[in-house]
Amino acid sequence: MKRILFILFPGFVFLFVTGCVKNKNQVDSIEFKPLWVKMGDEDCVLDMEVYRPTSVESAEFSPDEKLIASVSKGDDSIRLWEADSGRQIWKKYAEDETECVTFTRDGKYFATGGEDKLVRIWNLEGEVVKQLEHVASIEGLRFSHNGNYLATGNEAGQVNIWDTKDKNPANWSSEPRYTLIHGHDQDLPNGKPEYGHSDINQVDWTEDDKYIVSASRNTQVKLWEVDSLGNGRQGLKIVYEGHHGSSKCVRLSPGDSLVASGCGRRDGYQSGFGLWDTFTGKQLAYIFLPKLRVLETVEFTPNGKYLLVGGTEFEDKSDGNTYIYKVNELINGKTEPAKVLEVHHQEYFYFSKDGSKLVSSHQDGSLRVWEVSYKSTLE
Repeated sequence: MKRILFILFPGFVFLFVTGCVKNKNQVDSIEFKPLWVKMGDEDCVLDMEVYRPTSVESAEFSPDEKLIASVSKGDDSIRLWEADSGRQIWKKYAEDETECVTFTRDGKYFATGGEDKLVRIWNLEGEVVKQLEHVASIEGLRFSHNGNYLATGNEAGQVNIWDTKDKNPANWSSEPRYTLIHGHDQDLPNGKPEYGHSDINQVDWTEDDKYIVSASRNTQVKLWEVDSLGNGRQGLKIVYEGHHGSSKCVRLSPGDSLVASGCGRRDGYQSGFGLWDTFTGKQLAYIFLPKLRVLETVEFTPNGKYLLVGGTEFEDKSDGNTYIYKVNELINGKTEPAKVLEVHHQEYFYFSKDGSKLVSSHQDGSLRVWEVSYKSTLE
């Protein structure tokens, strides 16, 4: 409908024709463009048909985003890559499967952990400058944002927190400052969790470094308050309920308002993932993904608008795609992903700081870097 306005002044008449503008909605979208792919073995072939594939378990950008460190099981390798070109700078080997990797906040070193019960601190020349012994295999690790602490999770159900304030890792204490007991079985007569029951699969820090979240094989995801630790206090604040299988991954959203975590199949329940309010523990969404054997990884985009979900597909290779969900749609009850990325066998996702690049690690032996673009249109 048009409106005609007459404005009268002595000797003049002004005519304006206006139209009614309908309300438009902003529609967001995300796109992924592959930049390069490298294989995690010497033959540069897919490894899914061999008995022990060279699965790339984890890979992360350095803080300046010029490098990528990756770790594998199968060949137990640790590798450093040029992020832009994909050129391998060097390759070293651990004594057993290596599961996780993360850079120090200054980018001068990175830490790896795996089945040999050691966290190794590497310099960029490929030398081990420090080793931190654990009582069991290490599945997850991450430095605090201020770089003062390293949190590690092991298969004995422990979250260890190490003092890393000294800029030289060689000077770090070989004993953890705090040890958190995650599992149900902490009250055994020997005072230690039963090996293998409550494996800590992943850990993360809030942006202010006041809290840690941990995901465990015993289905539980927990929030711990760091300032409450010590003198026998464990600092447990919240247990996020809802998983029915091993909680394989956990990540905090930008701004720390949300916790995302995924789990594998168990006792007739399907793999799935959920969203919780970080500081109330309220479950905001839960989605089952029946075609995934194990849901291995979740990750928020740095703008907080999307959540990536991936895992290992069924034996018949019927599925295993990366699912991308809009976070606000999940909270509002929508169960369908906004986008499906057709690449299988995901183990780990990690974004650059501005979200323009993604490095993904895969069970089929591949390491992939993607260019990520975001668009907003009015409809």
